[in-house]
Amino acid sequence: MSVWELNDVGCRLGGAEVLAGVDLRIAAGRLVVMVGPNGAGKSTLLGVLAGDLPVTGGSALLDDRALSAWGPRALAQRRSVLPQSYDVSFGFSVRDVVAMGRYPWTSVADIDRDEQMIAAALERTDTTHLVDRVFRTLSGGERARVSLARVLAQDTDLVLLDEPTAALDLRHTEEVLGVARELVRAGRTVVVVAHDLSLASAYADDLVVVDRGRVVAHGSPVDVLTPELIHSTYGLAVEVHHVRDRLVVIPAGTIS
Repeated sequence: MSVWELNDVGCRLGGAEVLAGVDLRIAAGRLVVMVGPNGAGKSTLLGVLAGDLPVTGGSALLDDRALSAWGPRALAQRRSVLPQSYDVSFGFSVRDVVAMGRYPWTSVADIDRDEQMIAAALERTDTTHLVDRVFRTLSGGERARVSLARVLAQDTDLVLLDEPTAALDLRHTEEVLGVARELVRAGRTVVVVAHDLSLASAYADDLVVVDRGRVVAHGSPVDVLTPELIHSTYGLAVEVHHVRDRLVVIPAGTIS
């Protein structure tokens, strides 16, 4: 069963065609990682899936219903989104920022559950010790983890993460992607935008390769990450090595 279904989707931003002819189906309970060159349209595609960007052609469905027909609260209770930018305008504390994830449920959940979800999200992202800090005083990596905690506190079945590991060190990168896998094991559906092909292949159930506003490949990492496809997409000759249960992608000729 497809959670999202895009048919011949186009999207124009600032007069420029960013997506064109996109066909994509994302099944429930999968960890899907979108990869592709800079400017390929990955974040725009994520914005379409989130319902934050309107399509200018084709149809975009969530649960067999047009994304444009979803109301803000219903959408916020169905999916949560981690954008690339984590900044907030005022001097909110870390706890305040994480608590924002509970806003869609203010008329539904009780206060005790709110507190449980906030505490669990802080603990899972290793940010409990930051709870009284002002968000804007944090490092980039700390902001990224606190923003992920907000997403986790929102407690949705669908989770969209735009480059969640960009500002993180190696340990926290592995932890964040570990969180994504835990969500999928719990029955959630997670879509991640990433750049590291080797890391993407280690965690993804499915890879979606985006190039020049189109989906050029969609399938398992083993099927998608071929030297030929990577060369045609990135313009770079690479070698793909199998290391235990992971694929490692390196520029051709770097290992003698």
